[in-house]
Amino acid sequence: SPDGKFNIAELLATLNRRPREASTHSSLPRLVVERLALAQGKVEVHDRRAGYDNVLSPLDFTVLNFSTLPDQDDSHTLSADSAAGGKLRWKGKTQVNPIHGSGELTLENVSLPPIAVYLKSYTRARLAAGQLSATLPYSFSYADGRFAANVAGAKLSLSNLALAREGQTDSFATLSDLQLTGIDGDLVSRQLQAAEVRASGGTLATFQPINAGNYV
Repeated sequence: SPDGKFNIAELLATLNRRPREASTHSSLPRLVVERLALAQGKVEVHDRRAGYDNVLSPLDFTVLNFSTLPDQDDSHTLSADSAAGGKLRWKGKTQVNPIHGSGELTLENVSLPPIAVYLKSYTRARLAAGQLSATLPYSFSYADGRFAANVAGAKLSLSNLALAREGQTDSFATLSDLQLTGIDGDLVSRQLQAAEVRASGGTLATFQPINAGNYV
C-alpha cells in the first residue's frame, strides 16, 4: 500500500481482530470451474516506499477442479521467473467450504541485492551479493472467525553472501553457505523455530581507524 504497510499482513490481522458472526446462509452459491489457466503472463511489482521494483515473467498459473461445494478440493500450480534473478514455484490444494488448504512454495536462487532496500532502516551494511533458496510447506484454515496459518518442515539457504559498507565496493564479510532446516512456525503469531542451522566458508574483515582512541 502507499503508506508502506504490507496488504496481506494487514488482512490477516484484520481477520483476527474482528471475528465474524456466524452466517445465516446455509451454503455458498454453487460454482464449479474445471480448469482456469493463465499462460505467459506478467506481474509488475512496485513498492513506492522502499523503492523496490521487479517483474515476474513469464508467469503461468493453473487451477483445476475449483468448487464451492462442500469438501471439494482444487489443485493449483504457479511458476514465474524474476527479472531481478530467481524463480518462484507454487503448488497446492485449497477448499473453500470449509476454508482450508495446504501446499508448498519454492524459491530458487533469488538474487538478494535488489531486496536489500528493506534492510536500510536496520543497518548501514549493503548486500553486495547473495542468493536465497527456500522450500516452504504450508497449511491454513479459517473457521469460527479465526484464521490459522502454519509452516512445517521448511528449509532455507543463503549462498555466496557478501556484505559491504555503504558507498564501498569491497566486501567486509562473506559467507559461502548458510542452511536452516526443520523450520516450523505459526505465521499469524509470527513465531518460527529451526531444528538445525549450519554455516560454512565465512570471512570477516575488521579495521581500526587511525587515532581512533578507544574505538570499539
